[in-house]
Amino acid sequence: MDLEDPVEVALKMSEILAEAGIEHALYGALLLAAYGEARETRDADLAVVNVDVDPVLAGLRRAGIDAQEEFKNLQLGGLRASRISLFGTPEDPGMNNLDLLAPLSARFARSALTQSVCSQLRGRKICVLTPEDYVLFKVLSSRARDLSDGASVLEHLGAEVDRAYIDSEVALLSTEIPEHPVKPRWEEMCDLRREHGA
Repeated sequence: MDLEDPVEVALKMSEILAEAGIEHALYGALLLAAYGEARETRDADLAVVNVDVDPVLAGLRRAGIDAQEEFKNLQLGGLRASRISLFGTPEDPGMNNLDLLAPLSARFARSALTQSVCSQLRGRKICVLTPEDYVLFKVLSSRARDLSDGASVLEHLGAEVDRAYIDSEVALLSTEIPEHPVKPRWEEMCDLRREHGA
């Protein structure tokens, strides 16, 4: 596996999670390239219901991949995150990261993964979040860049995005995750989208 190739890393990590029976979907900047304005990335981000790294590490070891937990179950806004560092070999050097991200709302996490769409990437199967759920994950994130990513998806896909669904989920998530500013971040993302479209 070429650890310098984020697409190859995402595909391999998806295969390992599938073998471990862990439901997941592609998220992050790799998926942004399909829905919005692409930006450079190195790592692989996967949406999950549970960010427990132990079964993932076991799957990586079975696949002969040297890996180490960097952090586990860290709350970042309305998400929990775990990071695993992946290390190459003398014959195939390099390193990369796998980030597992789960909404604090287990209901929404299960719904987003149930609605994910299975597609082909480089001739291999991988499931991806829908554009709407991608935007909602970005609302649940905590960085300003995440709002820009979501606004990019809204701008590029326009009327193809189901805004009524997002509005409905924002209302639910605001009550399920009261400690995170779900509605203000959604409104800020919409403002950014209008600025981009102006």
